[in-house]
Amino acid sequence: WNQPGAVPVVTAATDILAQVAPVLPEAVCLRQTVAKISIFIDEAQAGLALTEEAAACWRSRPQAVTGLLQLADSAIDGVSVSPATGEALLHRHGTVQPCPLSLESSGVRKMAALSPALLRAFDRGVTLLVDQLDRDWPTPVLQKLFRQYVHNEANQGQIIGTVHDLLLLDNLLFQPEQLFLLRRDEQQQTRLWSVGDYRLRSEKRRLYDAYLKGAFDRPPA
Repeated sequence: WNQPGAVPVVTAATDILAQVAPVLPEAVCLRQTVAKISIFIDEAQAGLALTEEAAACWRSRPQAVTGLLQLADSAIDGVSVSPATGEALLHRHGTVQPCPLSLESSGVRKMAALSPALLRAFDRGVTLLVDQLDRDWPTPVLQKLFRQYVHNEANQGQIIGTVHDLLLLDNLLFQPEQLFLLRRDEQQQTRLWSVGDYRLRSEKRRLYDAYLKGAFDRPPA
């Protein structure tokens, strides 16, 4: 730090960008870009209890939250937040008493925790980063999430996630340019390769078959 005065105390990337803005004009654009990025951290079954942001979202947009939860459990037909305890409650077809979120499956709890960030991304053009997006969700849940929401024309944002589910390597679900592979090269350095850089036959729809046969073992030519 070579500016007058004491070294500034920072606690986040936005603080750093704010401090360098006077000497680095480009930081203003960078701050605007960073402001449109949201990161979801799923720590040890997040969703056992709603955060304040999530509770507010459940109260203000119950139908939108219900729609997302139905991707994980089609029997869910409503959500609410207990005014007495603040506990998240899920309602199902044919049942009288709602089920507390804490008793739900890990997949439902994950969708509950992620729903505010997803809706914010869809509505406000935010880029949402999710590590291990496929954890706790079977392939059909992710397929429906992308087909019904992410690929919807009304969606203004985007999701960038890491996954291990090979069935998502499918040209019917994604364009090759939307898929990237993380591999270690001969020097044990992590490399990022775009599936779109490979020479693929137009009829090869199920890219996971090609993956299992070793088509992506080497960097694209």
